[in-house]
Amino acid sequence: MMEAILVFAEARGAKNLCGLPGCWVERVDEHWTIAANGHQTATEAKPDGCMAVMVPQFTFAVWFNGWLAGLFGPATDGVFAAGSAANEEEFKAALKAAVAKQGG
Repeated sequence: MMEAILVFAEARGAKNLCGLPGCWVERVDEHWTIAANGHQTATEAKPDGCMAVMVPQFTFAVWFNGWLAGLFGPATDGVFAAGSAANEEEFKAALKAAVAKQGG
């Protein structure tokens, strides 16, 4: 999962996340949105059309159709939805498709 996120973030030009005023937020596709908190403190993320979430330090938040679907990071297992459409494998596939669509 982390590899797919890093490839996606690189393809979208994510840099210096700790230098941003808040979380880095990016729409993956019409269903999925991701945020990364590069700060040492919890930071609120509220992407357009998504519920607001306090994202813990150095953690990713993922939304599916505006609803929080996961919180996890490189140092934690975290939690992720396990539905038929909203799950880790579907999210990973969406990340890969977004990179491929972008030509990466």
